[in-house]
Order: sequence, then structure tokens, then C-alpha cells
Amino acid sequence: MAKITICGAPVLSRGKDKFLKYKGKKLFFCNDLCLKKFEENPQEFIRSKHTQLDQKIIASLLDP
Repeated sequence: MAKITICGAPVLSRGKDKFLKYKGKKLFFCNDLCLKKFEENPQEFIRSKHTQLDQKIIASLLDP
């Protein structure tokens, strides 16, 4: 299965993937700025239009 960034782009793996684990899922990011914004406020970032993951994955990442 190909890795996909949180914004929906394929990960161009060159050994320098930008990722973090959040709620048991490994999330990939297209750049350092997106990763930083996510770290500052994960819930807001997940709810933003920038997040292009499958709706089931998004739901699993949101707080109840």
C-alpha cells in the first residue's frame, strides 16, 4: 500500500519522510510547515480543508 500524506499527496520516500504518530496512526506530511501546524493544533488541522484523508480515518482522529 502506498503511503499518502495527510493532504492526499503520495509520499515520495527518500528516507526523509515527515511523519508523526497520532492516536495510534502514522501520519505523513508533505512539508515541515504542515507538520508544525498539525503539532500546534491537531484537531483544527484535521478539520481543515487541507486534510484529504478518507472520512473514516478522519473520524478516528477527531476527539469525540
